[in-house]
Amino acid sequence: MRRILVPTDLSPLSTAALHVAVRIAKRMHAEVVVLKVVPVHGGAAFDDRGELVQDNADDITPFLAQRDADSKALAAHCAELDLPVTRLVLFGPLADTILRTVDQYAIDLLVMGTKGGSTLRDRLVGRLVEHLIGRADIPILSVKDDLHDNPLRRVLFTNAFRRHPQYFDVLHDLHDRAGCTVDLLRVNTPNDRLQDDEVKARMEAFARDNRLTRHAVHVVEAPSVEEGVYRWIADHDTDLLAIRTLGRSGFARLIKGCVSLDLVDKLTLPILTIRVK
Repeated sequence: MRRILVPTDLSPLSTAALHVAVRIAKRMHAEVVVLKVVPVHGGAAFDDRGELVQDNADDITPFLAQRDADSKALAAHCAELDLPVTRLVLFGPLADTILRTVDQYAIDLLVMGTKGGSTLRDRLVGRLVEHLIGRADIPILSVKDDLHDNPLRRVLFTNAFRRHPQYFDVLHDLHDRAGCTVDLLRVNTPNDRLQDDEVKARMEAFARDNRLTRHAVHVVEAPSVEEGVYRWIADHDTDLLAIRTLGRSGFARLIKGCVSLDLVDKLTLPILTIRVK
């Protein structure tokens, strides 16, 4: 992991995400890029460098003034950090600008401040992050609070472990470079059950494929996957929950047998979504 991107609106929630990103970057010797987007309408004109240019329709002076103000505010905001960061203030639609920055700067991890909501679309991590999870090809870490006391030592990866093991760079980096121990969790339910020996063999194969030497495998019984995961987190030290998502739009991309939107909405710990194409 070389570069971490933190989109910000300079709110306390975005600040929490930035602090978490800096902590991860220091442990992984990675670079942090902080992005403030100045939203413009879809018909805005840009030059070859991506700079906003005047056309015959709209006066761009307010947008330029907003960029200058945001640049000063972002500089002051980042001056309090104990790690140098790259600051960007860019024009464009919010989601598209974030994704363009991911490509242009070869970003490996996206860290965003998020919150649960009362609507279905908000329940995972908020509308913007829900949209980005469906489009970004990189892992997204959603942070709900400034977790100064979170040591980031134990990562819970919950999955059905029915498929052939896959390799996830971010899990290996958290293990190898950040020094985390990875707990692999399978929840057996009345309607979806695997024999312990069978699933533990698959989990060990997953650990080998991802080169996880500090790991533990756990198979628990619960009425539902959600209840099993929630009980585990309540009873064990867990600093981050990692889940897989499918690379398509809509909430169906959450892999069946993993965790539900309701569970994610209840949790306050950081949530790492790893896209499966």
